[in-house]
Amino acid sequence: MQSAESINASQEYFDRMVVTDPGNATAWCARGMYYNDAFSQYETALASYNKGLELDPKNGICWYAKGTTLMNMKQFNESETCFQNARKNGFVFID
Repeated sequence: MQSAESINASQEYFDRMVVTDPGNATAWCARGMYYNDAFSQYETALASYNKGLELDPKNGICWYAKGTTLMNMKQFNESETCFQNARKNGFVFID
């Protein structure tokens, strides 16, 4: 189990990444993945993915991560659209 201090440090790290370089789509995507995994903060994750995709609409990893978060939220139709966009933009699914 992570301590509150390490969780806060992780959150600060990912938040600082996008403050330091707000035009970095990869940083926004990484922040989204953190928030998806950190206590299921899905809305914050989606906002991060959306910003990343606004900056780089061809970011296949960001499309995939957004689809995963939407699946976690049981928004299956929307997640499938994201997975299709991930494939279209070079993300390779491995079985």
